[in-house]
Order: sequence, then C-alpha cells, then structure tokens
Amino acid sequence: MIVSRTVDRFLIVALPIAIFVYLSIGAAFQLKVEPPPEFLRGEPDWGPKRKAAEEQMARAYWKCSIDVIGSRYGFGQDLPFAAPAEFKIDGPRLAALSPKAAEDASARYWQKLRQVWILPYVWEKHYQWSTSWIGKSLPAVHGSIDSFMDLAKSYPLFVFMPGGVLVWFLVHRLMDRGKGL
Repeated sequence: MIVSRTVDRFLIVALPIAIFVYLSIGAAFQLKVEPPPEFLRGEPDWGPKRKAAEEQMARAYWKCSIDVIGSRYGFGQDLPFAAPAEFKIDGPRLAALSPKAAEDASARYWQKLRQVWILPYVWEKHYQWSTSWIGKSLPAVHGSIDSFMDLAKSYPLFVFMPGGVLVWFLVHRLMDRGKGL
C-alpha cells in the first residue's frame, strides 16, 4: 500500500494518462517560411533586374520546398542528387524562360536547397499531438502476447509464480535485442 486509498486511486488514473500524453506529444520540424540568405544569394555579376527576377524565382522554389519537398523529406535526411519531378514552379517569370533555362534554374535551386537543407537554422521546431505511436507499437504488443500465450501453454505454473511474468518479459526483451530489434 502506497499512502492511502485516495492516493492509490489517483495514481491509477493519473499515471496512465500522463504516460499517454507524454508519448503523444512529439517534436516536428518544418522549413522556415523565409528562405535563408544562402538560398537567395545570386551571382555577383548579375545586374539589378536579373537579381530581382532571380530572387522572385528563388522565393517560388523555396515555397515549393516547404509545400512539397518538406513533407517528403524530413530534417536531417539527405536529399537526392537529382531534383524530383515535383520540384517545379509556375508563373510568368518561368514562362518567359526557354525550356533549357527553366531546367537549368530548377537544377541550380535544387543544388542550393541541398546545401541549405542540412543547416539547423533553416528549420523551426514545434510540438504536435500525434497518436501514431499506438499503431506502430501494436504489432510488437501482439507478438509479445502471442509469445506469452505460448509460454503459458507450455509452462502453466511459471505464469502464476510470483514475478514469473516479469521474468518472462525481461527474457523476451533480451532475446529481441539479440535479434537486432
């Protein structure tokens, strides 16, 4: 007995709720809305008109990065060398370019994105509610229950020994670690 029946009842309710909330709140990373200076930086020999056009194009590619690429690849993941087909922009500036120039611009901004993707200050961290851990852990729980039922069928007295379930659980976990799980 811990302290009193009231405290016991409180802990029986509060502890599982606290564990559930703790497991359900997780950190998520998202690209910042404002592109970093390295992504916007152009060539020094560009004139003011070209620099303005390139900055608009860079901002459009950055928006595409947030909307499309950020949902496919997460923080810390390596981006592929070649740009995916979804990494494209529409607009009057791109329509004015020749197909070859548009392809070159896409490749250039993809390489810039690959360079800034790994920089921590390009990302913002926020917390979100997600219960996806429940679905991910269900197969492991199912396997553990099956394994325990097999043990109970083979050694029925072992299950009722004091601490028998705890011993089974610890041995089962050690065997799983040995398999590389």
